[in-house]
Order: sequence, then C-alpha cells, then structure tokens
Amino acid sequence: DGMNKSNRIQASLLCMGVALNLTAQEYTTTPDAADKIVPPTPEWIAKITALAPAKATVKPAVPRRVLLFSLATGFKHKVIPHASEAVKVLGSKSGAYTVVESTDINMLAPEKLKAFDAVVLNNTCPKREYRNLFLDVLAERPEAERNQRAEELEKSLLDFVRGGKGLVALHGAIAVQNNSAAFSEMLGGSFDFHPARQSVTLDLVDPTHPLVAAFDGKSFVHNDEPYLFKNAYAEKNFRPLLEMNTGKLNAKTLKNPKVASDVRYVAWIKKYGKGRVFYCGPSHQPESYETPVLLRFILDGIQYALGDLPCDDSPIKPETRLTIKRGNTELFGYQILPMQNPQGGDAFKGSNFIHPLRTPKGFVVTDLQPKDHLHHFGVWWPWKHIKVDGRKIVCWELQKGEGLIQGRHATLQKNGFVSESDYIDRTAPSGPLVVLKEKVRVRSTDFSQPSANGYFLDIAITHRCATKSPVEIMAYRYSGFCYRGTASWNKDNSTLLTSMDKNRSDANFSRAEWVRVQGAASDGESAGVLLMGHQDNRDHPELLRTWNKDYNGALFVNFNPVQKTPWKFEPGKNYTRRYRLFVYDGEISKEQAKALREEYKNEK
Repeated sequence: DGMNKSNRIQASLLCMGVALNLTAQEYTTTPDAADKIVPPTPEWIAKITALAPAKATVKPAVPRRVLLFSLATGFKHKVIPHASEAVKVLGSKSGAYTVVESTDINMLAPEKLKAFDAVVLNNTCPKREYRNLFLDVLAERPEAERNQRAEELEKSLLDFVRGGKGLVALHGAIAVQNNSAAFSEMLGGSFDFHPARQSVTLDLVDPTHPLVAAFDGKSFVHNDEPYLFKNAYAEKNFRPLLEMNTGKLNAKTLKNPKVASDVRYVAWIKKYGKGRVFYCGPSHQPESYETPVLLRFILDGIQYALGDLPCDDSPIKPETRLTIKRGNTELFGYQILPMQNPQGGDAFKGSNFIHPLRTPKGFVVTDLQPKDHLHHFGVWWPWKHIKVDGRKIVCWELQKGEGLIQGRHATLQKNGFVSESDYIDRTAPSGPLVVLKEKVRVRSTDFSQPSANGYFLDIAITHRCATKSPVEIMAYRYSGFCYRGTASWNKDNSTLLTSMDKNRSDANFSRAEWVRVQGAASDGESAGVLLMGHQDNRDHPELLRTWNKDYNGALFVNFNPVQKTPWKFEPGKNYTRRYRLFVYDGEISKEQAKALREEYKNEK
C-alpha cells in the first residue's frame, strides 16, 4: 500500500484519535569544561559581554550601587576573576547597577555599607581552621580585639540585609561565616562538603517562577562541584529555584549515602528581615558563564536582591498531594505524604501513589483502599519483600509495621512531577533506617477534544541503596508495579486482555508486554487503561500477577520483575524501571493496543 510500518502504525492511531507526540526532556548545556582554568582574557570578557542581556528584566526604581566583594582567605577558586567580570558586565551592559569591587573587609563596616544597595560575595571562602573570613584577616590582632572586630563586621552585614538591603552569594561564598548560626540563617544554609567535580544536572523547582524564566523551562547541565549544605539548610526556610538531580551524579559519588539523603537545592532566594538574599551555587567553572541562560539568571537574582524584581520568595510549604490538570480538567492526583484518616486506621497511612486517575472525560479508572485490600492504592509500585543485612522486611503490607515506603517531597514540572521517597526498615536494630532511596518521574501528554480521546502517562522509577549494604529485592508472586481498577468494574462489565492473548481466566503468572483493561463508564459508554512495560525493564516481558473472578472480578494488574528470581541492588548504582499508561475514553482494539506498544518500543 506504499506505507512503511511506522506510517501504518501512526495512521492506525490517528484513526482512533490518539495524540502521539510526547514532549522530549530538554536541557541547556554549557561548553565543555577545560582541564585548567586560566584567568579571563580580553577575548573571554568580550564573549561574556556579547552573551549578557542587553537590558535588565525590570528597570531599576533608582540608580543602584553594588559592592562586589571578592576576598578569599582559604580556598581560592580560580573562577573568582571570571565571576567578577560577569557581575560587572551584567551591570554595565544592562544598566541595572554600578559596581564597586573590593577585597577590604573594612568596606563591610556600617559606615561603608550605607552607600550600597546590595553586596555580592564572590567565592569568599575562609580557611578551614575557623571557617570565618573576618577572623582570618584579623589574625595578627590580639585575640579579644580580633574577636570583637570580627563580630562587629558580621553584625554589620546581618544588619545591612535585615534593614532592607540585598545580599548575593556566589558558589563558595556560602562558606564565608560557615560556623555562624546567624549567618547560616540569613544565607539559608552553610557549606557541608562536595564530591569531585563532574557533570551536574540542575532541574527547575518551579518552571513558572519568574526568577528561572531564563531557563525557558529546561534543565541546566554543566560541569561543577556538587555542593551539599548543612545547618540552616535543614529548615529550607527559603524559596528554592534550582535542584541538583542527584540521580544523574556519577556512580562513585552515589556510593556516599549522604549525597542522596535529602533534596539538594543549589540556588534559592529568601527574605531576611526587610532585606533579600540570593544564593547561586553555579559555578566552579568559567564555562558555565558562557551561556546567556546563566548570565540572565544571575542578573535576575541580583535585581531581586536589589529590590527591583519582586517575586514570591516565601518558602515552599510541604504539600501532601499534587493534582495535575490539563486546562480545567483534573487528570490525576499524587499522594506525596502519608494519608490522613485512612480506612483501617493509622497503620494504613499510605503515600507515594497515583489516585484518582481520570480519563479525559473525567471517569476515574482507579480505586483507593478497597475493602478487600486496604493497602491497595490506585497506581503504585512497592516491593513485597526486601532483604538488608540478613533482615527480611515486608514493604507491601505497610500495616505489618516492618517496612514503610515514605513519600518525602514532590516537585511539579511541565505536564507532571518528580517525587522522592524512602524505603524505611522499621525493624533495624538501632531504630528506623532508610535502606532504599526512590525517585519517580511522571509525565503526561496533552490531549484535545474531539481529535484525541486519551493521553499517555510515562512513569520512570529509580532506586538506589541508601546504606553501604546491598539490598535484595526478594522473589515473590506479587511485587513491583501495580494497578487497581475502579470499584465499579466487575466480571460482568469489564475485560482484561494481554499482549499474549490472555484474559481474566489465564493471564495470571503469564508474561506480557501490555495489558488492556476496559469497562463501562458512568456515561453509559466505555473507558480504559492500557498498561505497557518498557523493553529495558528487568525480566521483560515481565511476569504478571492478576486475578480471575476473585472479589467479584475486581481488576488487579501487577508487572513483576522478581516473580521468579531476586534482584540485588548494589550501593552506588541506579536501578530503573519504566512504564507507560494510555488512559482513554471509549474502547481500543487489540490491534490498536499492539500499535501503541510498538510506538513506545521504537521511541528513543
């Protein structure tokens, strides 16, 4: 017929009204980092000048003066002169501010600071002994005089910001007064440590926030030191802007369980008294400045600190649930933190699941805590048994009190979210112990009526060990990725079909690339879900656990990569499984299901 296989598949899908175009993950990348950092040349400065924004995002309310302070008494970042040139170029080219540069700590005294609207601390790293820049500079003075002057200068900066001015800290400047609780509170944290320099992916915490507009919704990939923070950082009393994707750090880095033990923000803003603080972790490398994206981001952050670019700087309050919409249509919800008042009592406080899952017309195709299994939660993906240091831990039935899968936080992203959860061993000898870290990325596609009657939901689940011990995912007949169908479906008004032509009666313990469940919808028509496993998943096509006519024909589907053999997770490695759901109104045929799976298989 003159059509190739791909065209025939797409024609078939278009006839059924399925939108195929998934939006690919996009990144902004910087030039490769040089092995050796050289001082900024006139050519480098000219390059930065050409890349810098031609004008400020907002016109300054009044002429602004910035004190650029670039003294380091400890580790001297070779990027200091590059960062200085960038700050100066951003101000002069855009007209947002003028710069006075200094390395004299006396410029931070109250009588000097009153001439400025903001201070930019450029990699002001102190020596390790005191982690106090002022004590380092004043080392030759008598101890009492030295301590008094250091306290005066620290108070001067605190009062400067608290009184309504701005502070910007670049990269290593987070360590300037590292042992000061007051300074940590003002900055939003203190330096803890960093693994070796490597490729670092930074995701946007909230792509709609005006201070990340420069990134145009894209992640930022560059070569940097992956900074980790402590002290006031634990409170996260700031508005995070950029988050380091720890799952993409190298294997050696991830062998340290502390790296992924918390969400790792690397840029934020915050109020301090009447003033404003902007911390920008990027970057250790000059190449990071060789992109208009980071230059615009830094300029916008400085304008925020100056008070010219007002925006929401309130800390993000922990959300218990996320709701993803298309226009005014709610597609699905995600439970981040444990449920409140669950059926069966506190032992069933589940988290880290998707429910309700709706078709474009709004029909709910999932069930939550059905009476026959109060530990079933819509679409969820728990391991049944895990083994750590010889301890066998039940994680599926959280009510048994052994294992607990605890959602920690989730971040809305374009068309979906990224979440992080912990597998907690409540039987560990020294008390509850996090043994597995989990990151889940969920992304949905657009649909439009009436040309499309469904949408895709892509789910990627990544695990890594949280301790130095391996974790064994033990073999069992049910474990892994699960779906519980709506309570309105039963043996008389719904069907199940697999890629191997199995149905309700014989699908259990068979293998399948896909499973189609569909049944009667509330409007008298039909609705359904096509569940697909990715070919790179362990033991693909995975073995299934399904029900026949149990519980009046309730629909339960489990893709299980450990039904026959256990799976050993080694520390420092990531283990990922991927699934795609097609959620639709109406019905799809076996041929259409096969075409959808083929399209999924052929995607890069």
